[in-house]
Amino acid sequence: MLEEALELAQALGVPAGLARALVDRVYRKAPGPAQLELQDLLVTTLAVGVVLGLDVEDSAREGVARVTQLAPDQLLRKHQAKIEDGVAEGARTPVVVCTECHQRQGAPSGVGDECPACGEELLVSVEAEWGQHGPN
Repeated sequence: MLEEALELAQALGVPAGLARALVDRVYRKAPGPAQLELQDLLVTTLAVGVVLGLDVEDSAREGVARVTQLAPDQLLRKHQAKIEDGVAEGARTPVVVCTECHQRQGAPSGVGDECPACGEELLVSVEAEWGQHGPN
């Protein structure tokens, strides 16, 4: 997410020094609630789309279509390059998440298991181990 926001800023002519100063300013402050920050991000995204005369929904659909057409080896190569540049972690941890109540259920045990909290199907997902780049 951050990389994409920076790439958009770069495309719009924001100088790198200003981007660095803004990162420093944000990280000097206490973090806000994720829900509020997500709302602000989405409102800002819509505003940028309006200013640029772009349809944000069409852009999102086109972006999803483009990304889902990438071959898995392309995605792995891009991620490996980020690891080599020191801006991504290499380890991935499988987690089990309920498709209905979204509660994490611990280590994967099998496909099609049911959530003990609500009885819905469990989904095995992969998330990054944040390490030094984490949200904490």
